[in-house]
Amino acid sequence: MDTINMGQDGPSVSILAMFLFLVVLLFTAASVTPLHQVVITEEHGLEKLICNSSFASDTVLVLSTNITHIIGNVSFCVINTTYSLTLTSDSTSKQALVKCPVQLSSGLGFDNIHNLTLKRLVVTGCGRYLRELPSNVMESINSSAHLIHHHSAAALLLLPQIKAIVIEEVKITYYYGFAMLAINPMNATINKLAVTISNGGRTNYTGWLGSGVFLLFIDIKGSQSSVPFNTFIHKSVFHYNYDYTQSYPCTSHFKDEIKYKMIYAAALTVHYRQASFIANVNIVQSNFSNNYGILVGAILLVHYNSFTYSQTTISHSSFCKNFAYSDCSIGTDLSFFFYDHNSNTNSSQMTNDCYPTGTACHFYPLLISNTAYQFTGKSGIIFIHIFSAKHFYVNVKLSRISFKFIPMFNRGSCISATSLSADTTSNYVHTCITLESVSTSNIFLSEQTESIKAYKRSSFLFTNIDCVVLNGLSNFTDNIGSVFDIRHSQVILGGQLHFENNKADTGPAFKLTGLSRFILQDDLSATFVKNSALQNYGGVIYAYNEVSSDNCMFTSNLSNSRIILVFTGVSVTPFNQVVITEEHGLEKLICNSSFASDTVLILSTNITHIIGNVSFCVVNTTYSLTLTGDSTSKQAAVKCPVQPSSGLAFDNIHNLTLNRLVVTGCGGYLRDLPSSVIESINSSVYLIHHHSAAALLLLPQIKAIVIEEVNITSYYGFAMLAINPLDTTINKLAVAISHVGRTGWLGSGVFMLFIDIKGSQSSVPFHTSIHKSVFHSNYDYTQFYPCTSDFKDEIKYKMIYAAALTVYYRQASFIANVNVVHSNFSHNCGVFVGAVLLVHYNSFTYSQTTISHSSFYENFAYGNCPIGTDLSFFFYDHNSNIDSNQMINDCYPTGLLFLINLSIDFELPLCFYDGMTELWKSGLGLLFPVYLLSIVIGLIVISRYSYVPSEGEKVIGVVLRTGRVYRVDIGASQNASLPELAFEGATKRNKPIVQVGDLVFGSLCQADPDFEPEMTCVDSSGRASGMGLLKKPGCVISCTLSLCRRLLSKQCAVMEELQKHYKFECVVGLNGRVWLSAPTLMQTIIIRNCIKSSEFMSEDSIKEMVRQAVLT
Repeated sequence: MDTINMGQDGPSVSILAMFLFLVVLLFTAASVTPLHQVVITEEHGLEKLICNSSFASDTVLVLSTNITHIIGNVSFCVINTTYSLTLTSDSTSKQALVKCPVQLSSGLGFDNIHNLTLKRLVVTGCGRYLRELPSNVMESINSSAHLIHHHSAAALLLLPQIKAIVIEEVKITYYYGFAMLAINPMNATINKLAVTISNGGRTNYTGWLGSGVFLLFIDIKGSQSSVPFNTFIHKSVFHYNYDYTQSYPCTSHFKDEIKYKMIYAAALTVHYRQASFIANVNIVQSNFSNNYGILVGAILLVHYNSFTYSQTTISHSSFCKNFAYSDCSIGTDLSFFFYDHNSNTNSSQMTNDCYPTGTACHFYPLLISNTAYQFTGKSGIIFIHIFSAKHFYVNVKLSRISFKFIPMFNRGSCISATSLSADTTSNYVHTCITLESVSTSNIFLSEQTESIKAYKRSSFLFTNIDCVVLNGLSNFTDNIGSVFDIRHSQVILGGQLHFENNKADTGPAFKLTGLSRFILQDDLSATFVKNSALQNYGGVIYAYNEVSSDNCMFTSNLSNSRIILVFTGVSVTPFNQVVITEEHGLEKLICNSSFASDTVLILSTNITHIIGNVSFCVVNTTYSLTLTGDSTSKQAAVKCPVQPSSGLAFDNIHNLTLNRLVVTGCGGYLRDLPSSVIESINSSVYLIHHHSAAALLLLPQIKAIVIEEVNITSYYGFAMLAINPLDTTINKLAVAISHVGRTGWLGSGVFMLFIDIKGSQSSVPFHTSIHKSVFHSNYDYTQFYPCTSDFKDEIKYKMIYAAALTVYYRQASFIANVNVVHSNFSHNCGVFVGAVLLVHYNSFTYSQTTISHSSFYENFAYGNCPIGTDLSFFFYDHNSNIDSNQMINDCYPTGLLFLINLSIDFELPLCFYDGMTELWKSGLGLLFPVYLLSIVIGLIVISRYSYVPSEGEKVIGVVLRTGRVYRVDIGASQNASLPELAFEGATKRNKPIVQVGDLVFGSLCQADPDFEPEMTCVDSSGRASGMGLLKKPGCVISCTLSLCRRLLSKQCAVMEELQKHYKFECVVGLNGRVWLSAPTLMQTIIIRNCIKSSEFMSEDSIKEMVRQAVLT
């Protein structure tokens, strides 16, 4: 019976269980939120939906890829929903385009969303000022960090409380401010993000601040969490992002200006300011290239009072051609700052919270592995700065990273690390940097010369670091300068280390100074092969304890260590260093001695060095020569007491370096030079006039010249006369107060002369860079005052006319470029011009003068003709013996006959200053109306020739720079960009060969006033349609824009008449350039003259002009 009852109860239990299961299933189904999907097929559909609608469920917005989704009628659209939101394209292989057509018009903000997904999107032209966010949002952010600067902007804003973020295959381009600003991202996955081409810092800069992707972690309400906030960035690209904030502080002032530091950004910026949660950022397989910033170009990491275990990890990524342009030597690819400024921090409480055992807290804020760094610009690659880390162990580890082809611009060209709190007298370690399996190769000289100054630099610079660990399998080969420059730091050597073919002034492998020492680990194996030093000491390792002699420089960490050190092929190049402490010691040494090795003359700053018993002292040596003061902050004084008594001339020197000098009262007549020197120069040009004089003469055959922090004052004749300077760097030169003209010696300022003499032929351009220099109160009182029209007839005496800076191009066998940056010209007076005089005389080369970011103030010219006060530019072709046909074919096969680029960027185009009142008092005020009238006429003439790019117009440009994107001069305020694949049939393997100076005819596919113009040489169907490189011999003429449009009309009288008599090719660009090619040179000249003359002629006059031209 019991068995039957059980059998009868079984079915009833099964039915009850099934009933309960159905009830649970019903309730579960009822609790699932319905998914709402909307397909957007209208241009303004996305804007209307996300900015004006509320979402009552999880929503997917599917964007059509057949249209452009416009967002332009909202200031800042903040989407607030507690559900999930997805924006994606309707194609699995194509991205949907979202565009903000008006500059700084709109931005997208997301707040309080459960899950946010952005997939397969292209966001272009977007960005809006953050100050226009809702007030409650701004208050919550600014309560913790001063982020919302007046000009800060962003295209994509991810506000707090978003539980999860997924961004995949999204491209943000041509944006304003930050491409993406994410505040406290809780769980973010970013895959295949592309952030490229920001609009910050262009020539039409209007003040929006920010750049790239900004991740900000701060303590605000609701952000406390015991679970780490993780951000994962994978296979992403950061390319051409610019941060041009207008203030350039050094890192030492960073801590004092925290209020505004949030606006400094890079391609990727991570700012840790929180103390209530841990945040981790992981960057994998990403690329950073061609990014520009103030503190850094690629990645900026800041820990500010963030006492958490937050960490940034970078692995399997690449960095190339990133730049930092502040006045400090910091990182281009990565800058890392760790600051503890919180004086209220309870160190005992922190110790107990971090480690109950009572030991100090250990932080690992940065880990870099499997990453490659290549060519970078004008700074170190990685910069590490740790300030007041007195409560913690701060550990930074770099593993399996490589540095290749890095220019040696300064100390620490690969890594520069500094700690301002390390206590080297204690065993309590605060800062430790580990380098595991690191390699460097081909660290080369930025000046492209073997400059002694460059050999004093280093690849790795560590200052006040308690623990520098070098282990693993590390290799350092073919580097210039010391590989490791260690200052007040402890170095732990382990693993297998290899140093080969490194060259420095001293200590090519290691250079230890201050309170530094080595600790050798067990099983260390280090080999040093063919390393060489330029000085007589430190052939491989230079170690000198400048503080105390008590500590041993080499210490083993074990009593029975197995350590192997192998030294082979060590060489020391003879190097002569002389300290001059007598008044006439310099004169005796450089005028009467011969130099048998590279020599450094160190001048004492406690005396005045007299040069007065020689007419002109010529220093001739094939070695390198350096003259420098014995102080890093004070200049040494060199004086010539007799008027005019002496000058210094340098000839045939390998490298010449002049550093921290003041040269006063010097100047010797050039006629007193050796006859061989005079003959070699005067054979080409009449330079040596009877009264010409110079204080400093740089003769040809000097391979490299470096002049830094040199003042030349109260001089006679030229302050400096440089003939064919091959590779010259001039920084912080001051030329002031000349004595010229008072008793007849001729010349003024700095004179750079390029002429054809024996041994000057070169395929490499001669380059001169003048940076942060001052030219003040320089006078040229030559007694001849000809008009410029007579200049060509008096060439014999033209060399004696000068300005504060004169550049004279007379060469035909090489190219010479002069670059003037951040310099000042004031109160200079000359015949042709007061400030800058440029002359091209029969110089058929691509030589160029560039003047940028410089200022001109109260310069004067007093010749008999109305000429320039700040700049006079002359271009002459007087050589009647030149075969023009041959020149066109040999020099300019592309058809570019003559092109001289003169780039001038004055701070103010028109300036009226207080000195105008003095002019008025002196009677010159009567000329003021004439001055204003000339300005108006000039503006009218400029407006006829100036070109404003317009989309769709076809233009003729000149290639200025090659690469993946060509830079093309189209005659506008900005150069145009031309992608290398924008030619018919061009592929990565099969593309046209384009060189600098080539002519290219194309159309403008983008010409927005706020963007850089972009060219293409194909039409909408991918065909060339007549566009491309202009390879045939020909010439380019400049015409007014109205004449160019007339030439393109169907009824153009001059073209109709010319076609009746000649067969020729003509390409007209709407940027005021016309390219002509005819069978003979004579026909080309006739056609050119007819076109230029036809602008203001009637049809009958044009017919008669062409008829007369044909008959002649």
